[in-house]
Amino acid sequence: MPKDVGSKIPLLNSQVERGEDLIVFAHLFGVIGDWYICEISEDRKRAFGYQHIASEKEWEMGEWIKNQSSWGEFSIEELQKLLNNEFLKEKDIRFLIVRDVHWEPIKFSRLDIEKATLNYPGASI
Repeated sequence: MPKDVGSKIPLLNSQVERGEDLIVFAHLFGVIGDWYICEISEDRKRAFGYQHIASEKEWEMGEWIKNQSSWGEFSIEELQKLLNNEFLKEKDIRFLIVRDVHWEPIKFSRLDIEKATLNYPGASI
């Protein structure tokens, strides 16, 4: 997470309110799902937010990232490692995860999280 972006996000556990009234300050996405970031650690390696991960069973992603639609902490550092090792080195598109550079802070309740940001370019059965 770039310092200029991370410095605008509240620190982990600094907000009293949790849930749909939280502001989403950053958004990461890939063909397997979306990560909505509401809080971040001081070192910008961990985040708290909503994860909406919905990879198809045939993609066999369970070893790395489990399907879920839930609030919680997650490792930005681990996502970066997957991007570096599996997408950049191996060219495996399942691991393409990017930050939405045009993202503007918005209340979580105003998002349509059921609509995937990025769809797999192959045919889906």
